[in-house]
Amino acid sequence: MAVIGAGYVGLTTAACLADLGNDVMVVDVNKEKIAQLKSHRVPFFEPGLSELVERNITAGRLKFTTEYEDAVPGAEYAIIAVSTPEGEGGEADLSYVEAAANSIADSMDGPLVVVNKSTVPPLTGDMVASVLKKRNGKHAAHVVSNPEFLREGSAIQDFMHPDRVVVGSHDRKAAEMVAKLYEPLEAPILVTPNIYTAEMIKYASNSFLAARISFINEIARISERVGADAKLVAEGMGLDKRIGPAYLDAGIGYGGSCLVGDETVLIRRAGGVHLSSLGDAYAGFYESKSMDVLAWRPDTGSVEFMPVSAATLRPHDGEILEVRTKMGRRVRCTPDHPFVTRDGVKLAHQLTTDDWLPLALQQPQITPAIPKFRVLHGVEHAEPARFGEARRDAIDPLPFRAVELQPATHLVFELPSFETARIDVAAQLNAEARVGFWRAAGQRIHADHQARLPDRIWDEPVEHKRALLEGYWSDDGTWSHHVRRGSTLVLECATTSRDMADGLLRLLGDLGVVASMQVGRAVTSTRRIHRIRCSGADQLAKLVDLVPESDRKLVLRLIKLQPPRIARPGYRLDGRGTAWVRVMDIKRRPFAGPVYSLEVPGAHTFVTTGGLVTHNCFPKDVAALAALAERFDYHPELLHAVMDINRDQRMLAIDKLRDCLDSLNGRVIGLLGLAFKPNTDDLREAPSIDIAKVLLAAGAQVRAFDPAAMERAQALVPDVQYVKDAYEVASGADALVLVTEWNEFRHLDFARLKQVMRRPVMIDGRNIYDPEVMRGLGFTYRGIGRE
Repeated sequence: MAVIGAGYVGLTTAACLADLGNDVMVVDVNKEKIAQLKSHRVPFFEPGLSELVERNITAGRLKFTTEYEDAVPGAEYAIIAVSTPEGEGGEADLSYVEAAANSIADSMDGPLVVVNKSTVPPLTGDMVASVLKKRNGKHAAHVVSNPEFLREGSAIQDFMHPDRVVVGSHDRKAAEMVAKLYEPLEAPILVTPNIYTAEMIKYASNSFLAARISFINEIARISERVGADAKLVAEGMGLDKRIGPAYLDAGIGYGGSCLVGDETVLIRRAGGVHLSSLGDAYAGFYESKSMDVLAWRPDTGSVEFMPVSAATLRPHDGEILEVRTKMGRRVRCTPDHPFVTRDGVKLAHQLTTDDWLPLALQQPQITPAIPKFRVLHGVEHAEPARFGEARRDAIDPLPFRAVELQPATHLVFELPSFETARIDVAAQLNAEARVGFWRAAGQRIHADHQARLPDRIWDEPVEHKRALLEGYWSDDGTWSHHVRRGSTLVLECATTSRDMADGLLRLLGDLGVVASMQVGRAVTSTRRIHRIRCSGADQLAKLVDLVPESDRKLVLRLIKLQPPRIARPGYRLDGRGTAWVRVMDIKRRPFAGPVYSLEVPGAHTFVTTGGLVTHNCFPKDVAALAALAERFDYHPELLHAVMDINRDQRMLAIDKLRDCLDSLNGRVIGLLGLAFKPNTDDLREAPSIDIAKVLLAAGAQVRAFDPAAMERAQALVPDVQYVKDAYEVASGADALVLVTEWNEFRHLDFARLKQVMRRPVMIDGRNIYDPEVMRGLGFTYRGIGRE
């Protein structure tokens, strides 16, 4: 048999079928992947798979090729197991399936059973059959659907001991031929009378799991209103054998990963690459609808920018986990958040100190056009009388001193001395951003609590990144090198800026260096200190140019004296783009606020803070099934409800207002905060705008105060009354809605607030107040999921 596709499903299927005694040849157009497999190396991690592949290669039952002509002629079966990413409208992209069918047709030399193993919607079998007949009418080809139900982390167990095997075809004999392959497994085999039924079973199964999640979220909302405990409700339901406990965790969405909003990602848009928080990435996605994120491919271990198909936000009130690893990487997420591990995909709450997580290194290198930056900025109506050598194209070394760096725009320098003459134009001097420029930029970045790397550096080639690190290293003693215990070397820097530490870890990763980070407090500082450390002879050899030139000979001599390490102390390298770090511990803490999702079809991962890789969940099947139904003029109400429940959370504030006030018509409602998040005036996708519009449409009078965003809000919702502070918002109000968790709203005089309100109703949309305290003060209090 020929198996088309050496990805997760294809390789697992091929190895297991070979282990059952079949002769299998795997075809994949990825030459690097096939070369790895021919060398007995599996390009991704699944327990037991490497041993299974090794055993069957040695036995001669499993082979690999990049050419269809090597595998298809003479085969009895051709199994299609290629990717089916999500298309623009939510439908499954079947282009890879169609391409595989074309190549099979061009290579077949006799009768063939073609098996669809990829996750495909109903009617895909008809498309494949049509392609085969059109391309090769000389030989009969019968198409069979045999959907996979493999779980990462237990795929071999799932294949060899399945709950059921599903096979369907328009040709009963062909279906029974495929069913016969599974007879050694002694598992229930369902042979359906047509191919559509088998295709539907896969999508229906995944969609039903998603529906269970949405159902329990709906139950949680009802439980909130009647005073029930949604977690105990789910536990009681799960004890019923007809229902079972799986996928009944209230508050869990299926739309993707669930991380706290200040975790970071590298985003690429038309304007370049930016290191962004997840919260900002979410807002930016719905502004532009076009975004790539740095992702990690589990099948190859490579790192690349891939399109984001969806970004979601949902409120979370409960526990979050801080997953901490060796080398100081950590990420905060909901307990259900999935991670790629060496032993398959696991949820955050399932991780132990035996698990290893991937750390992405060396993002794709590009060679962009060299930009020109403004060197002199803000010298209004003045012209330097002498520029001297500052007009050179190559500015290494710079003849002037940097005085200010603004991350995404320009670098500001001053000349050692210059004369000015009053004229009618501002003086500007352009400098090309070559190596010398970036070295000077690194020298000028201040290591304070607000420092960060300039966004422009993420678009630069590796030599410019190295130059920026070299300049930063040499700046006012922040970076230093240490000689410890004879030949042991540690190169180190410290910063109070979390953003700077995150950026430095990523830049070092682009050089192939796995730095460690420790966070603590210095005796002389009230701020948390992030210490970045690099060690190991092979790593330090890559960083010698960061050491003062006068010390380099000594450092090189000491590097040569270091004994080789049998095993890395905190990480393991695995290929060009990946290191693995071990989980150290998991901290649990309460959290109330938004959590965010990015969906990345194809990889189902993205690279987050410090280079740590995180996984998506439930990527596409519900949307694909709904899109299929729409093609046949059927509106799938339940499927749309499943998606809507997981996406549409912000209108809960309106429901709570109606519950407390009976009617919104004529009521005075105050909004505390307008911005998307604190410390910004950003209103992109801000919940406040939707809430205000709904309230106005319902006949309410709306007042609002925000420390920064009112001017922008006035242009979007002019009918809102904008006032000077929270107490003026509250004066005569029937209810207040806390929309944005500005720090000043945490410390209001609640006695004064209650005194000026007409009705003391508080809807806490961010769960920043204590319910018992608020009720003790006489407020009618409603949080999110806290009743």
